[in-house]
Amino acid sequence: MKNDNKDPVIPVQPIEGSSNVAAAGYNAREQILRVQFINGGTYDYHGVDADLAKAFGDAPSKGKFISDILKPGCPVSKVKEEDKRAG
Repeated sequence: MKNDNKDPVIPVQPIEGSSNVAAAGYNAREQILRVQFINGGTYDYHGVDADLAKAFGDAPSKGKFISDILKPGCPVSKVKEEDKRAG
């Protein structure tokens, strides 16, 4: 559990060919999928197990996967600007 009120460091990798997602990264220990959107927002999806993270990576449409699977099933938090980490 975080006790410093900061988001965990999660390196992200660019996502090629997506019209919505610029980059994403996964923290297996915390089960957090971090998604940076092209429009500038960065969000952490919590409770994402390794299989779900892999399914996101394999999804032909990242935006559809987020709206159909992650948004309805995972708690989400906006990442503060100072806590963003790029890989």
